[in-house]
Amino acid sequence: MGSLVSINSKGYGKIYKAFMRDRGLPILAKTIYAYFCAYAGCGTQAYPKREKILRDLGVNKDTYTKHLGLLVERGYIAKERTTTGNLYTILQSIPAYSTPETIEAGNSDLLVFESAAAHGFGTVPKLVMLDQTLSPQAKAIYAYFTSFAGAGTTAVPRRATIMRELKIGSLGTYYRHFNQL
Repeated sequence: MGSLVSINSKGYGKIYKAFMRDRGLPILAKTIYAYFCAYAGCGTQAYPKREKILRDLGVNKDTYTKHLGLLVERGYIAKERTTTGNLYTILQSIPAYSTPETIEAGNSDLLVFESAAAHGFGTVPKLVMLDQTLSPQAKAIYAYFTSFAGAGTTAVPRRATIMRELKIGSLGTYYRHFNQL
């Protein structure tokens, strides 16, 4: 009989609730972000090789490139080419559109930057992000739950909210990925 392994045995990183709740990002972009968070640990930088990312997440190069581009474009990740490979930085100042204050002032298109941690965060274990038996969508669902759990082990977001914020179109799709967890 094998010994039990702690879910955090391979390390973990911070995952920000504000990011996971961004309805403008597709689920695979959120999976890639969670992957970088798990690799960054308590810091903000990760540098896994692209081939490893593709293998760990089970996505192809074009899908990865498209979703990484969205993360960079939206100001969540900075990508820098170094002599040893790519360096990915999780940006701590994230864009926020239409806060209640800007709506009241009539400036709903005003872009405001705020701390990524302002709305809370949780920890995402690297072990889950490396698990090749989980779909990228299952990994995103797990990261969503961890972003709500904070320092605890319990999260209770509504299924309808999860599906809306992760852009999951049907109950069948949701449960196909959720049941993997």
